[in-house]
Amino acid sequence: MTREASKIRELLGEMFNNSVFILNSIPMIRGGKNKWIGVGSGVLLIVLGILLNIVPNKHVGVFGLPLFFDCIGTIFVAMLGGVFPAVLVGFTTNLVKSLSGSFSMFYGVISIFIGLATVFFYNKKFFSSIPKLFVVIFCYALLGGGLGSLFTYYLHRQSFGTGVLAPFAQYLHEVLGTSVFNS
Repeated sequence: MTREASKIRELLGEMFNNSVFILNSIPMIRGGKNKWIGVGSGVLLIVLGILLNIVPNKHVGVFGLPLFFDCIGTIFVAMLGGVFPAVLVGFTTNLVKSLSGSFSMFYGVISIFIGLATVFFYNKKFFSSIPKLFVVIFCYALLGGGLGSLFTYYLHRQSFGTGVLAPFAQYLHEVLGTSVFNS
């Protein structure tokens, strides 16, 4: 860490109730090709990721398309920033969406899983070839579609939602034999 960055963190720590320990424990954020970016750039990356999750998803809702674009920013940030920013973007996106009174907060876990999976796949270079990319897409479908359908079922107690993986989620529910009244 450079001397200037250390001084900036120290000054910020004094501003925020002398919490230098907390600010010094914030990891630098991993950029592409093992470059490290500073906390200021990391915050900008996180804000852009949240906007990439929310804005396209709102447009899809306006046009009534049966798509969910609420993880584009999480995937983008996971590739550029690593685990911590991806988890923060995934969770914060659903936190912001839940302010409108929806059940979005519960789906934050899925966004976090997608961010963690993206970091894993990115580090293992799964985005470098088309056959490996199909594995990534299948994993995203299982997490977003399968797990999302199970969440929908338990939140609404009526159906598994709609989509390609909703019948798969219903089959898993029947095989596991869990009661509808589980809480």
